[in-house]
Amino acid sequence: MYVYELPIGRRLRWLNQLHPVVNGFLGNWRISGVHRYSSGTALGVTSGQNLFGAGSARASYASTAQPLLNPSFDPGHPEKYPYLNPAAFRRPANMEYGDTPRRIPSLRVPALLNEDFSLLKDFGLRSEKRRLEFRASAFNLLNRHRLGGVDTSFDSSTFGFITNPQANNRASSSSG
Repeated sequence: MYVYELPIGRRLRWLNQLHPVVNGFLGNWRISGVHRYSSGTALGVTSGQNLFGAGSARASYASTAQPLLNPSFDPGHPEKYPYLNPAAFRRPANMEYGDTPRRIPSLRVPALLNEDFSLLKDFGLRSEKRRLEFRASAFNLLNRHRLGGVDTSFDSSTFGFITNPQANNRASSSSG
């Protein structure tokens, strides 16, 4: 988070001799922003294989040559191709434990990228004690969508697909 006062206007670096009326329009503006960038959480791939009633098991890797993420995935059209590469995993055989870890560090939910900006200006009202603030804010300024809800159950018909293609809440400034 940051707040930056633009150096334009009375008592500032540039155009500091402006007429008060012109300064009212051009001078003493501030910008502020909140940028949130975070990598997604690590995913684990499960299988419906049940080991003696012990619950669902982990899937196994099909081949080390296969990429875990689908190279054909298009974030603009998450319904078209799965995010995870189905060819990279397999269902373990009976009486076999899956060899994928609980969470695969290199396999993550798509990252969160979000930028919120504000433009601000204070106006003095006949005295220094009274001020009027103009503020214009834009949340998620670059209109990035957050992909979430990856189906990690290998036996599911929607395995690897993003089941919630719009996971952020655009109605709130605390979008996640």
